[in-house]
Amino acid sequence: MNKVFLWALLVIYLWPLPSRSKVYKYPINRFSEKWRRWWPGKGSNTGDNFGGWLFYVSHAQEGIICGASYYSPLLMIASGSCINPYRYDMEGTGVVPTFNDENVEGLIDTVYTHPKYRYSKLYMDIALIRLQDPVRGKTTEFIKLCNKTIKPGMQMTSYGWGFDSMELKMSLDLKNGSVPVEDIKSCGKKFVNMGIRLSSTSFCVTHPSDPRKCRYDGGCPLTYGNELCGVVSFGPLCKYTNQPGIYTDINKVTKYIEQVEADSGTKQMSWQFSSPYHVDLEPVKLLVRNERVMTKVLLWALLAIVLWPLPSRCKMYRYNITRLSKKNIRWWGGPESNTGKNFGGWLFRVTHPDQVSLCGASYYSPLLMIVSATCIHPFRYDMEGTSVEPTFTDANVYGLVDNVHIPPRYIFHRLYMDVALIRLQDPVRGRTTEFIKLCNKTIKTGMVMTVYGWGFDSMETSPKDLNLKSATVPVESIKSCRKKYKDSDIRLSSTSFCVTHPVDPRKCLYDGGSPLTYGNELCGVVSFGPICSNTKQPGIYTDINKMVDYIEKIEREIDLGLLRFKPPQTIECVSAQSLSPLGTFREQLALIWNRFGNERIFAN
Repeated sequence: MNKVFLWALLVIYLWPLPSRSKVYKYPINRFSEKWRRWWPGKGSNTGDNFGGWLFYVSHAQEGIICGASYYSPLLMIASGSCINPYRYDMEGTGVVPTFNDENVEGLIDTVYTHPKYRYSKLYMDIALIRLQDPVRGKTTEFIKLCNKTIKPGMQMTSYGWGFDSMELKMSLDLKNGSVPVEDIKSCGKKFVNMGIRLSSTSFCVTHPSDPRKCRYDGGCPLTYGNELCGVVSFGPLCKYTNQPGIYTDINKVTKYIEQVEADSGTKQMSWQFSSPYHVDLEPVKLLVRNERVMTKVLLWALLAIVLWPLPSRCKMYRYNITRLSKKNIRWWGGPESNTGKNFGGWLFRVTHPDQVSLCGASYYSPLLMIVSATCIHPFRYDMEGTSVEPTFTDANVYGLVDNVHIPPRYIFHRLYMDVALIRLQDPVRGRTTEFIKLCNKTIKTGMVMTVYGWGFDSMETSPKDLNLKSATVPVESIKSCRKKYKDSDIRLSSTSFCVTHPVDPRKCLYDGGSPLTYGNELCGVVSFGPICSNTKQPGIYTDINKMVDYIEKIEREIDLGLLRFKPPQTIECVSAQSLSPLGTFREQLALIWNRFGNERIFAN
């Protein structure tokens, strides 16, 4: 009770008084933190001010060409379609606020568009405007990116001038209004005769039937609450009120935006606590503007140290993983070390640019993840842009696939040696990532193991769900398993074993490559799973015990620099002979050289 009273007293004393003022104490600079200037939403606007994040792009000859949303000190978000016609004539082009008459503006340095974007195509229709300097002024602010899934019927707020409605009446006054999201199938039918094809990054909204309220101006934003969820990608002429407006889904381009932000040197620091006793001091230095702020920071820090509960099952590590990180320092501690619904920092999924998820994956070493060959094989010639993403955090943590190694004796649709090793371009960053140990237990009938998956194969019996699930399952006798598959073309190999999954088809977890653990060790990956509606047949897994030699051989050859990137169909780069424990003189020399960064010097 004393703690609660002390917390309440401190909040009352230190919390700033509520205000609807849009004036901040300081102008934005290159080091301004986004979260301190995020737009709180429509309720914080004053008068006709729609927010200090809302700008327009002003061309030296053409005037207003696009709407723009202020995302970070040096980046604004618009659409590629509205910027593209002027891409070779941007000299003198600037961004101007819609919210005051002060002499506040920013000059454009360069414009980034997605590599897969094509003019008049709606896929990845996004443009990032990099400014020469941050926009000054004490009323400027940033807008957060959308983290809501766009669904039909959602009411959003659109902004625009209605320049496409000039046949009716032209106005330089910015307008806004509430619009509903339209079903994507219904929207596609309305554009079929115009040759417009919606892409996977598009969605539609129904604008008012009154053409005078048209707000289809290119690049103009669409918000949900206080978040930017879309920018105008294509809008028909305002007199055609039966056709909806097409927007780019910000959810689908968030990774690209954050990547450009990082690569262009505009990434902002965030105030993170790895534990109550470890504080990143750089953001604190930015906050210390005067004695009052310093007093508040010190008082909060002191109170946190005294009252904050001691960390008991924290998954946070002190450093990010590097190529030289030792596995035993980051080994997963088992289910009891997980926090909440986090099943472990080793559990990933493989995502393809054209698919939601391909496989489950297990992080084994800095540059290697373990999956099954069966789930990777259909995509072996189309791996460009394929990545691995964590199942344990929403942070911008992922790794790009460099190559895939498959045992030479593996044959597609055969279950012998059904394992694949994904080699990453770089280790996965993040202080919550960890590795999993390989199984050293002999698999026996009746052992109870833990299976993980999404249940994508169970869509016949239950809706598709991206939330990862787990369950305990018993190992089934290999003889019993063979009998259940005797009428099919499936033949178990010496590297396979079976588990009995729940009878309820809604709990089916047969997703390709997904792991099976015993304690804190990886003992199997999904090799073959029947259709979930047939609960009589067990799931077939590859026995990791039988694959340890191959996995460790690939790992060692990568460390020695003996493997290089090759087309996916050419898997092995050196002979399949096992290397000696100490290696030849050439291998030892390669290992020493590898420590200085020349990883592939001895590759064939």
